[in-house]
Amino acid sequence: MSEEASAGSASESQASQASQASQASQASAGGEAIDEVLAANNPDSKKRKYPEPGFPTERSGAVGKKGSYPVGFKLKAVAFTRVVCEDGKPVGNSGAAKVLDVPRRRIVEWVRDEESLRANVSANPKLSKAKQIHAGGKASTADIEEALVEFINDQRKHHVGCEEALAFKSKFKSWYQRFRKRNKFNIRRRTSVGQKLPKGHEGMAWATLMKLRKALLERAGEIYAQRYPPAPGESPIRGEDLSSSQLELVTDELFEELGNMDQTPVQHERDAGGKEKERFTLCLAVSADGKKVPLRIIFKGTPFVPPATPGKGKATQPRKNSIAWEVLPANRSKHGLPVEGMSFGVQEKSWCDLRECKLWIKGSWKLRPNNGSIVRQRRCILVLDDFKCHKDDGFIAALKREANTIVIFIPGGLTPLLQLLDRMLNKQMKRLLRVMYTAHTAKAARAPKTGKLAPPGRGAVATWCKNAWASITPETVKTCFKICGLTLALDGSEDHAWCLHNFGDGYRELLEQQRVEWLAEHPNVTLPPLQLPKVPAESTANHIEAAAKELEAELLPRGDDSDIEIEDDDSDVEVVEGAGDEEVIEL
Repeated sequence: MSEEASAGSASESQASQASQASQASQASAGGEAIDEVLAANNPDSKKRKYPEPGFPTERSGAVGKKGSYPVGFKLKAVAFTRVVCEDGKPVGNSGAAKVLDVPRRRIVEWVRDEESLRANVSANPKLSKAKQIHAGGKASTADIEEALVEFINDQRKHHVGCEEALAFKSKFKSWYQRFRKRNKFNIRRRTSVGQKLPKGHEGMAWATLMKLRKALLERAGEIYAQRYPPAPGESPIRGEDLSSSQLELVTDELFEELGNMDQTPVQHERDAGGKEKERFTLCLAVSADGKKVPLRIIFKGTPFVPPATPGKGKATQPRKNSIAWEVLPANRSKHGLPVEGMSFGVQEKSWCDLRECKLWIKGSWKLRPNNGSIVRQRRCILVLDDFKCHKDDGFIAALKREANTIVIFIPGGLTPLLQLLDRMLNKQMKRLLRVMYTAHTAKAARAPKTGKLAPPGRGAVATWCKNAWASITPETVKTCFKICGLTLALDGSEDHAWCLHNFGDGYRELLEQQRVEWLAEHPNVTLPPLQLPKVPAESTANHIEAAAKELEAELLPRGDDSDIEIEDDDSDVEVVEGAGDEEVIEL
């Protein structure tokens, strides 16, 4: 009984295993059929199989398919379009675009330009890494440009400026830059006074000279009374009552007490990327007798301001090895700076601010020739422009208190006419400095790694300035004073020649008309009587005009200002652009 039961259970288990196996085989067969059906309906199964390109996609710039591709990659992509696939057909433009992930239109363009790309790369293998190839091509205006170049060179031979016509900054800027590079031109222009004279400047200039003359005549009467005291009971003669012969007796001493002062920025540049610039400011002053005041040079740096009340933790000396420390009298010789004959200043922008103006009084003006003594300064009249620091009450009071100096101001806009430093001597200083700078660059060594020129040190620059200032003769200074009208004869004998030179014929009617118009605009103001120049009975050559021409030829020779580059904020000059490879000094 038990054996039959066991046999039955074994047969049942075998049967169940067989049924499970058959079900599994059926399921497997059904899965393969499903895979075959899905494969038949899958569109990807119909895509061609492309070979691997064997090189990566080189793209730079925008994200995605947009961007720039080097020329070498373009040629590889063109060659990949001809590779044969498994079906015996080439990859083609569309296939290459899919595999390389590049827009199809790019592939089409590369295939079209294949010959020119290969020709350029074979001529210059370095172009394979370039994104684009510019063949260059001849300018469409080649004939006109050749004639223009010939014209410019011909004008330069005769020292005639003509490059102003090329400054097409707005409409033809692109052509203008390419034309200069193709022909290696840089704009050459003589410096000139950049400030335009205002409307009605004739009346303002003449009134300023009459104001100065009034002060000079008053001082002339004091000097004459000191030399020739009046008899007891007689009142001293006034300056305006002195005769021509009496005025000649005191003119030399009087002009020793007349001065003029101005600041001018100077900048020299090294051709090392266009950013290596060294700027400083010169403070120049002269006397009407031809003597020069010790100049002051202001370097760029952090100035040292002594504390008002010394105490613990407050520095009483500049930081060691700073520019302010170098220019101290005890340290000048160590750094090649002149010990005597000039003073130094330091300012954040190398400009003459109010603090530097006050320091100029102590460092330069009080040491002027014929100053009397440091303790008791000789009386002086200083002619200044309308720079805001000059008109500061503190500066004017310091001049009166420390240097016994009164100030006569030149109205705004008249410095090109009445300011002799601004009109003449500043240019002469810059021309002399440019000659010295050019000589330095010819001998300066270049750094072996960068190839940059060794810049001149502050000691060399200061020495150049001192030597240039010393080279200006007293006769030149006297002539400049005369041309600007500051030292005209006190009896008025030179007034007609000066007005004729600066205002032209008919100046008398012009001065009268401007006076009437000014009074009509200011009805509540009373002016002193108009003092018109005396017209000489006999017409002679204008000695003021002759002196001006002779001085201009001496100070500004036409051939020496051909390579000047200057900065935008210099009121003494016009802006000039240059594209030369040599070092320049911007003046």
